[in-house]
Amino acid sequence: MVPWVSVNISVDFSCAQSYLKRLSGVSVHHLIAASIAHGLQKVPQANANIIGGQIFRRKSVHMGMPVNLLGHEGGQTRELSLMLIKHLDKKSLLDIAQEGRTTLKSERQGTPKNPFISMMFRLAENLPRQAVFKTLSAMDVLLQQPKFAERLYDVFPVTTALSNPGSTLPSDVDGILFRGASINLPLRLLHVGTFWGMSTIQKEVIPIDNVPTVRPMLPITLVFDHRLIDGVKASELLLSVCKCIQEPASIFGKDGRLPPAISV
Repeated sequence: MVPWVSVNISVDFSCAQSYLKRLSGVSVHHLIAASIAHGLQKVPQANANIIGGQIFRRKSVHMGMPVNLLGHEGGQTRELSLMLIKHLDKKSLLDIAQEGRTTLKSERQGTPKNPFISMMFRLAENLPRQAVFKTLSAMDVLLQQPKFAERLYDVFPVTTALSNPGSTLPSDVDGILFRGASINLPLRLLHVGTFWGMSTIQKEVIPIDNVPTVRPMLPITLVFDHRLIDGVKASELLLSVCKCIQEPASIFGKDGRLPPAISV
């Protein structure tokens, strides 16, 4: 039985656009990552890993993000990498942006910062394909053992992930809107409690005070493990993330330096 449930929404991004224009070096991606961390503070049940059928709740939010390497120095040997930002719940929006830029630059230069990611890519590049498959299968068996999985978590802690499906679709072409994705995550190897997808900001007509209004909208996909949270908690999580996007200054401060909210 597949435990993943996908939810697709669009959120008004007009306030966030104005907010980001005032902040130097902070991207949409950084804002969404910080918003997810804030939401997972509000719904900590979703910030967990399932290992060997056991739920391990995590005290901090660690996010994995795929990185496109094509067109960069690191793309000479592979198309994709994975960056990790730890303790998002303990960092301001500006802190997240600075670390995100530094880590992204390192990944695109072909020098992954995380030793686990470096090891996995070396294996994939140097071993025959069948040997890679056998190695991954062996790791999957070991990762069902909590003691081994916890050791891996120490070097590669990840509780949630953020990607950008649909971002390559043009946002300025009339007659085309991105409506979301249905994503089933693999149950092998690393487990995350939530997976988030964000697409290109696009103009949509929505009701504002019962008047049809064109606004810049950000499509967001949440994929959550139903073994961790139900639909009620998933809605609470989504609404918390949306509040950050719609009222970023009240959450992160006018200059993006506001300390993270206390978990409740």
